[in-house]
Amino acid sequence: MATVLIVDDEPNIRRMVGALLAGEGYEVREAANGAQGIARADEAEPDAVMLDLMMPGELDGMATLARLRIDHPDSAVIMMSGKAQLTDAVRAVKLGAFQTSSSCEITQPPPTSRPWPRSCSDLDNAAIHTAIEEQAVGYMLLNGKRLGNASAIEAMPNQAIIGFRDSQKSVLGEAMAGEIVWNAGARDGVDGTVRKTCRTGSLKDCFIGRFGWLGDRTSLEDQVANAAFVEMSMTTREGYKKLYANEREPFPIRYAFPNCGPANKVCTQSNGNGDLSERDVERMADYARWVGNPTRSEFKVALPEVIAGEKVFRQLKCDTCHVIRKVEIVPDDTMLTKDFRARLATRVAQSARPFLSYIGTDLLMHDMGYLSQVGHATRSIRDSDGVVLPEFRSYVQKIRTPPLKGLQFNRFVTDSHKNTKTPSDPACDFLLHDGRACDAIEASFLHDGPAIRKLRVIEGLNGLTPIQLRDLRAFLYSL
Repeated sequence: MATVLIVDDEPNIRRMVGALLAGEGYEVREAANGAQGIARADEAEPDAVMLDLMMPGELDGMATLARLRIDHPDSAVIMMSGKAQLTDAVRAVKLGAFQTSSSCEITQPPPTSRPWPRSCSDLDNAAIHTAIEEQAVGYMLLNGKRLGNASAIEAMPNQAIIGFRDSQKSVLGEAMAGEIVWNAGARDGVDGTVRKTCRTGSLKDCFIGRFGWLGDRTSLEDQVANAAFVEMSMTTREGYKKLYANEREPFPIRYAFPNCGPANKVCTQSNGNGDLSERDVERMADYARWVGNPTRSEFKVALPEVIAGEKVFRQLKCDTCHVIRKVEIVPDDTMLTKDFRARLATRVAQSARPFLSYIGTDLLMHDMGYLSQVGHATRSIRDSDGVVLPEFRSYVQKIRTPPLKGLQFNRFVTDSHKNTKTPSDPACDFLLHDGRACDAIEASFLHDGPAIRKLRVIEGLNGLTPIQLRDLRAFLYSL
């Protein structure tokens, strides 16, 4: 049995990482500081050491690494830190933390036209040092970008979403509370749990819509297939055939025909711009999971302005719909894939279970004042509270509450930070569903709809002092 030594001054980190490794069959040893780490390594001769970079005491991570390189050259060392700088990574490389064994071999999974790594030298000290020095590897590449917080959205339990609606009903009333979109869908792809026809508007034969501005796709795989169909006129014939055989399904979750207008004969008789196999869909969904969910900076969340801004956010009742509270993950009640559900159920100790927080969405649909059609010009389509009259509900396009998590990365992911004539001027961030807000505060003032009116959000914003507005902006861009 391979032995892993965890050296970290945070007991929660040792406990969480240790539980994960023990669940994988490793023998785990622990040390709370560098001196203990050296002593444990002398006793156990571990196969690998997971070493915290920033530890108090005479032997910090770098000093401990230097000792381990001398005394235990055959032990692989993995550096861990949530606060390290680029210079720290370079120093660790120089100390040999990324050295590969002389017996290292790379087995390439066929087929691949441009394999990487080609050999063990691609992963060694010199190669990684060069990548960092020449900025071929950067923080955004390593940490991922903001792509709709895909994996967090599918990890939101169904009962939590239902609970958000119930709590809004108590504050706003039935007509103004966010709406759950029930839809057909598939969890774990077309070979998993499939609900082809949604009739009851419940979890009995439907899933809760989670993805897209319209909130009508229930799983990340369904979202990938739908986006490829709507935006690129691509089909997913393999999945369609498994689900519907030769039937002509009017509201499918996989697509046998390209996205054409019925009058476009040439398009309807074509094969579209391409076809995705179900494996293609799974890979694209996995990619979206991998690049999602940036983490809040420990430095930023401790700033006085950010702490004060969160109080303003709650004071304005923005958290009624932009939910930021802690949400426990209940694996079987989510749209997480079977692999993730199995890991959480069997390999993670109950005390170390992950949770969601500061996501900034209830995943519900809200009336934000958008009209999808032209209303009757001779009369109002809303009552005195701003609620749409029953006969005009089809004129209103409800919008899903967008996540706020990762707002700080938005301009860098979309390159909107380049939308300025002079570097000193702030660029437009293109927020809200139609991109008409240039920053988070402007987006706040442009909110509309009956719930905003009842909560008096705009009046609250107008009553903020310049300092409070600054603090609110600091909080929003800390997410």
